[in-house]
Amino acid sequence: MTEIRETLKIQEVKSFPKSIKTKQVLEILDMSAGKLKQMRISGELSYKKVGGTYYYNYNEVKRLLPKE
Repeated sequence: MTEIRETLKIQEVKSFPKSIKTKQVLEILDMSAGKLKQMRISGELSYKKVGGTYYYNYNEVKRLLPKE
């Protein structure tokens, strides 16, 4: 039973990418709200708006981090 639950969790993560809110994106990328807004407008970063809250795909945000 535990193995089945673990498999379902893995598939769920693959099927539904983790979404994060604006505040988290600003902290991760260490940028201003204005810069994030520009990235939304230009299409550089996709988002979903639910009510008045913007959600971003965590994997997409991660790819924007500077390479070390």
